[in-house]
Amino acid sequence: MTRERLAAQIIGALLVAALTFFFMQSRVDHALPRQVAGEVQALTQRDAMLNRDLVLARYGHLPHVDPLVEHMHDLRAHAEVLGSLALDLPAGPRLRAQTAIADLDAHVAEKAAHLELFKSDNAVLHSSTAFFPKAVQDVLTELDDGALPAQRRLEAERAAGTLLRAVLHDTRPGGTSLADASAVATDQLRAATADGSQLLRQAVERLTAHLDLIAHAQATLDQHLEAATATPVSRTAREIDTVTAAAFASETSRAGLFRALLFGTAVLLVAYLAVIMARLRVKAQALKRAIVELRQEMVSRARAEDQLKVTEKVFENAVEGVLVCDAAGLVVSVNPAFTAITGVEPGAALGLHWGQLTRDSRADTDFPSIARIARETGQWQGEVWNTRPDGRDYALMMTVTAIPDWEGRPRNFVAVFHDITDAKASAEELHFRTYHDPLTGLANRAMVKNRLGLACQLRGGDEKVALALLDLDNFRTINDSLGHTVGDALLKEVGARLADVVDVEAHTIGRLGGDEYALVLRGLTDVGECVNVLRQVFQTLAQPLDLQGHELFTTASVGVAVHPGDGHDAETLFKNADVALNRAKEAGRNNFQFYTQDMEAGVFRRLTMEANLRRALKRDEFLLVYQPKICTRTGRIVGVEALVRWAPPGKPLVSPAEFIPVAEQTGLIVPLGRWILREACAFAQECRAAGRPDLTVAVNLSARQFHERALLSDVAAALTESGLPPANLELEITESMVMSEAEEAIETLRRLKAMGLSISVDDFGTGYSSLSYLKRFPLDALKIDQGFVRDLTTDAEDRSIVAAIISLARSLGLQVVAEGVETADHLDHLAAGGCDLVQGYLISRPLPADEAGAFLRHHADGWDPEASLGVGSGGSRRDATALA
Repeated sequence: MTRERLAAQIIGALLVAALTFFFMQSRVDHALPRQVAGEVQALTQRDAMLNRDLVLARYGHLPHVDPLVEHMHDLRAHAEVLGSLALDLPAGPRLRAQTAIADLDAHVAEKAAHLELFKSDNAVLHSSTAFFPKAVQDVLTELDDGALPAQRRLEAERAAGTLLRAVLHDTRPGGTSLADASAVATDQLRAATADGSQLLRQAVERLTAHLDLIAHAQATLDQHLEAATATPVSRTAREIDTVTAAAFASETSRAGLFRALLFGTAVLLVAYLAVIMARLRVKAQALKRAIVELRQEMVSRARAEDQLKVTEKVFENAVEGVLVCDAAGLVVSVNPAFTAITGVEPGAALGLHWGQLTRDSRADTDFPSIARIARETGQWQGEVWNTRPDGRDYALMMTVTAIPDWEGRPRNFVAVFHDITDAKASAEELHFRTYHDPLTGLANRAMVKNRLGLACQLRGGDEKVALALLDLDNFRTINDSLGHTVGDALLKEVGARLADVVDVEAHTIGRLGGDEYALVLRGLTDVGECVNVLRQVFQTLAQPLDLQGHELFTTASVGVAVHPGDGHDAETLFKNADVALNRAKEAGRNNFQFYTQDMEAGVFRRLTMEANLRRALKRDEFLLVYQPKICTRTGRIVGVEALVRWAPPGKPLVSPAEFIPVAEQTGLIVPLGRWILREACAFAQECRAAGRPDLTVAVNLSARQFHERALLSDVAAALTESGLPPANLELEITESMVMSEAEEAIETLRRLKAMGLSISVDDFGTGYSSLSYLKRFPLDALKIDQGFVRDLTTDAEDRSIVAAIISLARSLGLQVVAEGVETADHLDHLAAGGCDLVQGYLISRPLPADEAGAFLRHHADGWDPEASLGVGSGGSRRDATALA
């Protein structure tokens, strides 16, 4: 090691050591002042709280002295923490801080001593004060013996009372002392009882003794209070904070000096390193030039060897097969991928003509032609089909390149190829899946639209093309009840039956998705041909199906659009056929309908109604009316039924028969039903607040709303928001609503019943009923449809049906409600037959909320037919058409 290098190392070490020393001296503990300040602030606050509670305890406003003990304990704890923090200060400030800490400990101890004396005297004061009323009572008792004249006794009682008030009211600071306040009364008491009995004078002496004790205890207590609160604990703590802050300022100034030295040393070190790096850079450049020259020589020697190795590895490991032939087409070399693809071993291939490697070539261009093109143009590329030795066919994508010699003549041919058999099979499968339904194998929507468009373009002058959209009826019921396996089997069988009826060579059968199929019938000369095909379709679908042990029957609804009359393109024909399909469903299903322009107008009206409904929901254009229900036995109004009305601004009311079906189909019935629930519950709660706690409100549920998962949460939310008890809410359902999915409906009804509300079946007798399910439903009432009530007094069959419903309800323990009661004869007959509740225009038309409230108040004691005139009752249906 040279001297120059040793000197450089020594200088560097000295600079680093100086830098480290200055860095350590420039550090300042910023946390200590904050900790001391925090502890001083906490101690000061605790001292103030202790002084406050001492004053409260002195005047009896503190129930016990535990807070005083807790404050004193915290004062000592903060003082101990300050003592430990002072040990971290530098030597000079540490001594001043420790002196202040000692003063603080002395003041805390002094305050603790005063506190103990205060607690003792305070206990004596409270005990004497608590006994003082007893001493006064003893004096008053002795006064009652009659030994004193009445005037003296009265004066003694007043004096005793004055003393009692002086003692008991001495609970606030300030004012005169208890001794001064009670001196006159004490003298008056002694003067008034001077001639009394011995026992009286003894009671007076005990009273005055307690009074003196209380006065002395108060005076002593005030002294301790003043001494304790005057102890300079907080001031001493702030002195510690001041000492700490001064020490921190001094340390900060000292650290600033060392930071300046640190910066200067760092500058010298950087300059030193810059000089060293410059010298090293010069040496490194010289060394780099030598290394580059050596590397170039080594690379030039190894490049040729590496190129040969790489070529050999590529040839052996290439995924593509490689075959090298001479100018005559004889194989001179093959790689392992060649054998993996063709199945021909290298030993069997070498020396053979490349056209002899397969025993059956199906190439579009034979091998001599491939060689000729490669020789003339330098390259050939294309697809070749060959057969392996085991007889399996395979497809190749091959590129043949001619390798010329120095004269430009082909010296070798190199064929590079890869197997595309799987890719071609995947492409064919992808094409099939793109245009066919994977379940049935029929054409999918894309292919149906494509073939429909082509059929429309290629039709003859008088020919017609029909698009029939076929939708299976009640497929969802089969799929949900028997499972998706049976549902898929049904869809396959329907596709097979359609293929048996329709000539698939001339026409197209497709499955569009779900349970919807499409038929594209081409070359029709008359619409009657389409009708004949559809009749055959209905006949074959009408045959029973035996699927996995289930005998099933299925029907279909069909909508037909015919080109060119019903549309000139596939999109229009699909739209119009879908309109006709919806009309077939509305007509009762199991039929076919041809598109007409009237259908499109109906669809437009429905879409307009839907748009208006959506706006009406946003603009709050709906209102509820309420029709009262009365008890046939008591005549009292026991409930109301909430009915929705649509009142567009500036337009007549829209009948529920018009907008409810549209709301049901579009799903708008769900938010509308949620609004009805909230409004009805709010109205019922208002009625309860007005003095009708037993009034129930009935709300009709739609089928869509009943099967919504959010039904239970919607009902709970309406009850919670309104505050209505569940017992005051009744939900009305229909038979068909619950019979479609009975088991699911039973579970929903049970969960609703568990909430505490009532459930009734509306329009009972008009739908499909199963008595075995009816007895399982958790119901409370059956509601007789007004169609049976209207002709009750004139039609024997209606009377029999009503009697049967009432009897059935009685046997099941259910209430019976009759709606549509319009005459007194209706009411009398139903009451005599055992019907529990009735509603109808005889009692009242449906009323808005304010009129319904007035009606309830007017008939608070029971429904009065005479009093109903002019108050909600119209007497007949025509009188209430404005709201009904």
